[in-house]
Amino acid sequence: MPNSITLTHLYSKDKAGPLVANPHFLSAPLFQDFLSLLDPLRDVLGPLMFQFEYLNRKKMPTRDAFLERMDAFFAGAPRGYRYAVETRNPNYLSAPHFDFL
Repeated sequence: MPNSITLTHLYSKDKAGPLVANPHFLSAPLFQDFLSLLDPLRDVLGPLMFQFEYLNRKKMPTRDAFLERMDAFFAGAPRGYRYAVETRNPNYLSAPHFDFL
Protein backbone atom coordinates (compact mmCIF):
# COMPACT_ATOMS: atom_id res chain seq x y z
CA MET A 1 0.00 0.00 0.00
CA PRO A 2 1.38 3.44 -0.80
CA ASN A 3 2.57 5.30 2.26
CA SER A 4 0.43 8.24 1.15
CA ILE A 5 -2.46 6.15 2.50
CA THR A 6 -0.79 4.66 5.57
CA LEU A 7 1.20 7.59 7.02
CA THR A 8 -0.71 9.74 9.50
CA HIS A 9 1.58 12.72 8.93
CA LEU A 10 3.67 14.06 6.08
CA TYR A 11 7.43 13.59 6.00
CA SER A 12 9.41 16.63 7.05
CA LYS A 13 13.10 17.42 6.79
CA ASP A 14 12.70 19.57 9.90
CA LYS A 15 12.47 16.86 12.59
CA ALA A 16 11.97 19.50 15.28
CA GLY A 17 9.10 21.17 13.43
CA PRO A 18 5.42 20.54 14.02
CA LEU A 19 3.73 17.46 12.61
CA VAL A 20 1.61 18.11 9.53
CA ALA A 21 -1.38 15.81 9.12
CA ASN A 22 -1.47 13.75 5.94
CA PRO A 23 -4.79 14.59 4.24
CA HIS A 24 -4.70 11.23 2.46
CA PHE A 25 -4.34 9.04 5.57
CA LEU A 26 -6.78 6.17 5.01
CA SER A 27 -8.35 8.05 2.12
CA ALA A 28 -11.04 5.97 0.41
CA PRO A 29 -10.85 7.94 -2.89
CA LEU A 30 -7.06 7.57 -3.11
CA PHE A 31 -7.41 3.87 -2.28
CA GLN A 32 -9.96 3.44 -5.09
CA ASP A 33 -7.55 5.15 -7.52
CA PHE A 34 -4.77 2.82 -6.41
CA LEU A 35 -6.96 -0.26 -6.81
CA SER A 36 -7.99 0.81 -10.31
CA LEU A 37 -4.31 0.66 -11.28
CA LEU A 38 -3.99 -2.82 -9.79
CA ASP A 39 -7.20 -4.18 -11.29
CA PRO A 40 -5.50 -5.87 -14.28
CA LEU A 41 -3.46 -7.90 -11.77
CA ARG A 42 -6.36 -8.71 -9.47
CA ASP A 43 -6.32 -12.47 -10.14
CA VAL A 44 -2.63 -12.83 -9.25
CA LEU A 45 -2.32 -10.40 -6.34
CA GLY A 46 -1.43 -11.53 -2.88
CA PRO A 47 -2.65 -9.62 0.16
CA LEU A 48 -2.52 -5.84 -0.02
CA MET A 49 -0.29 -4.85 2.90
CA PHE A 50 -1.17 -1.86 5.05
CA GLN A 51 2.12 -1.19 6.84
CA PHE A 52 1.66 1.50 9.46
CA GLU A 53 4.48 3.39 11.07
CA TYR A 54 4.96 3.32 14.82
CA LEU A 55 1.98 5.34 15.99
CA ASN A 56 2.87 7.27 19.13
CA ARG A 57 0.37 9.53 20.90
CA LYS A 58 1.45 12.53 18.82
CA LYS A 59 0.43 10.72 15.65
CA MET A 60 -2.57 8.77 16.94
CA PRO A 61 -4.03 9.58 20.36
CA THR A 62 -5.16 6.04 21.23
CA ARG A 63 -5.44 2.52 19.90
CA ASP A 64 -9.22 2.92 19.87
CA ALA A 65 -8.96 6.05 17.70
CA PHE A 66 -6.83 4.06 15.26
CA LEU A 67 -9.32 1.19 15.22
CA GLU A 68 -12.19 3.63 14.60
CA ARG A 69 -10.35 5.09 11.58
CA MET A 70 -9.54 1.60 10.30
CA ASP A 71 -13.12 0.42 10.80
CA ALA A 72 -14.54 3.37 8.84
CA PHE A 73 -11.98 2.85 6.07
CA PHE A 74 -12.46 -0.91 5.69
CA ALA A 75 -16.25 -0.65 5.92
CA GLY A 76 -16.12 0.88 2.44
CA ALA A 77 -13.21 -1.16 1.10
CA PRO A 78 -14.05 -3.34 -1.89
CA ARG A 79 -14.56 -7.03 -1.36
CA GLY A 80 -12.60 -9.51 -3.44
CA TYR A 81 -9.17 -8.39 -2.24
CA ARG A 82 -7.18 -9.78 0.65
CA TYR A 83 -5.88 -7.24 3.12
CA ALA A 84 -3.03 -7.50 5.64
CA VAL A 85 -2.24 -5.03 8.42
CA GLU A 86 1.09 -4.43 10.13
CA THR A 87 0.91 -2.31 13.25
CA ARG A 88 4.25 -1.39 14.77
CA ASN A 89 3.05 -0.23 18.16
CA PRO A 90 3.08 -3.30 20.44
CA ASN A 91 0.59 -1.56 22.73
CA TYR A 92 -2.00 -1.90 19.95
CA LEU A 93 -1.69 -5.70 19.98
CA SER A 94 -4.62 -6.45 22.24
CA ALA A 95 -7.97 -8.19 22.18
CA PRO A 96 -9.82 -5.22 20.56
CA HIS A 97 -7.16 -5.04 17.84
CA PHE A 98 -7.35 -8.75 17.07
CA ASP A 99 -11.15 -8.68 17.21
CA PHE A 100 -11.09 -5.91 14.61
CA LEU A 101 -8.79 -7.88 12.33
